[in-house]
Amino acid sequence: MQRLSEADIVNVADAEHITCPICSEIFLDPVFGPCQHVYCRACMVAALQARAECPSCRKRVRVRDLKVHRFTLDLMDRTEVRCSHKCGWQGRLDYRPGHMNEACPVVLRRQVDEAKEAVQTIQQELADCRREAMAAEQRMQQELAASQKMAPLRQREAELEQARAESRRVQQQFADCQREARRNKEKLQKELANSRSEEALHVQRAAELEQVNAAFRLTQQELAECKR
Repeated sequence: MQRLSEADIVNVADAEHITCPICSEIFLDPVFGPCQHVYCRACMVAALQARAECPSCRKRVRVRDLKVHRFTLDLMDRTEVRCSHKCGWQGRLDYRPGHMNEACPVVLRRQVDEAKEAVQTIQQELADCRREAMAAEQRMQQELAASQKMAPLRQREAELEQARAESRRVQQQFADCQREARRNKEKLQKELANSRSEEALHVQRAAELEQVNAAFRLTQQELAECKR
């Protein structure tokens, strides 16, 4: 679990309700004891190891008494935060993982760039394979020419047949390499196309989510005015 910072929170005033009294940072795995005071689990465990009492009220507390504070977790989930990739998105904390995994344009662009790099790598490997095949064929032709001058006819024919077999083997390997590279290239192109389609869909979902959040905030505002 990654700890939030105040820079992640849209309304800094919200941070006051979800800040650990020990470390003065946003809660990470909030827990409470019999006295109901809430702390980060790691902070509270460290404090209890030094002295078995609540740091705020000094009541006796043991590590095994600590329980997860569900209300604070729910409050944190409803806190409006920013995208950690600084794409401009704002929304509830519990919505942020879905945004960052599926809709964040920064992440989608990074995935597209990685796909492009993979395609370029395959193209480079294909070019290297082609050069190696050509060099092998040239070497075989040179060796064949030398053997033809020095060996008897039958020996030269046998060597020629071996060279042809080796050439066919290299050509087959080269053809297999081309097919494999072509399949990988087609796969990456499909993934790139799907990534672009998903990016457009996620942008639309993000816009719809922002409309829902706006309606929710408007409702809260009207409720507050009614109470006044």
